Parts: sequence; C-alpha cells; structure tokens
Amino acid sequence: MQQATPSTPNADRVSRIIRTLEDAGHHPLQSLPLRRDTDALLMCDPANFEVKDVKNPFMEGHIGDVDRRRAQEQWSELKQTFERLGYAVQVMPSVESREDMVFTANQVLVGEDEEKQPYVVLSKMRHASRQAEVPYFREWFGARGYRILELPQKPGAESCYFEG
Repeated sequence: MQQATPSTPNADRVSRIIRTLEDAGHHPLQSLPLRRDTDALLMCDPANFEVKDVKNPFMEGHIGDVDRRRAQEQWSELKQTFERLGYAVQVMPSVESREDMVFTANQVLVGEDEEKQPYVVLSKMRHASRQAEVPYFREWFGARGYRILELPQKPGAESCYFEG
C-alpha cells in the first residue's frame, strides 16, 4: 500500500485536493488536469442490501423495509440502462453484513496518473459499518492493477481525509 506523501510521484496531485471554497480560489480551473470521460462503471450486486440503521436522511423511517425482489429488479434495470448507453459495467459481488456496499461511489476515489495508470484513493468512511467495506474495494481494485493510495495520517494533527 502506498501513501500519498511528498516523496510519492503523485503527491502534487493529491496535495491539490480542494476542501473549501477558499482552497478552490487558489486553483484556477485551467491549472487542474483534464479528466477523461469514463467508459466503465462499477456496480455491486444488491443481494445483501438492507437498511439496518440511519446514516443519512434518506434512510429515516426505512429500517427493515427493503423489498429485496424490487431492489434486484431496479438494480438490474439500472445496469441494463448503463449497458445500453455503451458503458462496460463491472460487477463486484456483495458481502454478507456489508449492507451498503451497493453504493459504490463512496469507498474510493478513482483516477489516472500522468502516465494513464489507474489508482484509487481509499476513503475514510464515517460509519464503522461503511469502514468495513473499504478493504473489499481495496482488494477488488488491487486485483485489477490499480495502485492503492491512502491519505496520510499525521500524529497529533487533524487527518487529511475524504469522507465517503
């Protein structure tokens, strides 16, 4: 595992993370690297999806009321829609007791370096149940050749993180 530190080739890119509007003012848009459009998407099957607790306002009042058949139908329709639009959809298997893995946009930040080599920055998820998902994403992306980056932890200082 690699940390994005000043000695890391991509440390400059990682250090340009914009966290506030003030940070954004120091980065003219033309100085930011262009990001290519994606041609592939990652989805996680909803076999283990359920609402066990409230992590956001959309979950309020829905504990235990997931219709698994309907969730599977909606997920399949979404996957087919992406495929009809020309995206290659890669499917990650769900994991028992990782009920929120179906929301694949939160666990990592995907990118390419200057040499077009893929990498992911692992998220520091807020909730313990979501934190337990990140190792599965690390394994999945690592097995496909992505360089794995973690944001540094500085002892005695506030950690640098993005929260999924």
